[in-house]
Amino acid sequence: MRILIFTEGTILMHKAAENVSPVERIKQVIEEENSVHDYKSYVPNGGALHKVKNWAEGGAEVYYLTSRKGDQVKLIK
Repeated sequence: MRILIFTEGTILMHKAAENVSPVERIKQVIEEENSVHDYKSYVPNGGALHKVKNWAEGGAEVYYLTSRKGDQVKLIK
């Protein structure tokens, strides 16, 4: 099985989005809160890390899709 995962906003979120409601997260993005563009500080969203590890351990090929370009890709990785 192959699984394609969108990174930003799906399995990863900006640091300030931790412990706030989805509505507040969206507000932070619209207002360009500082951590929105600090890709190196992005954190896993909820149980995403556990879910992805389970898929990989179950034999799935996991691929990631990011909207980042150039050096930003390395930061997301």
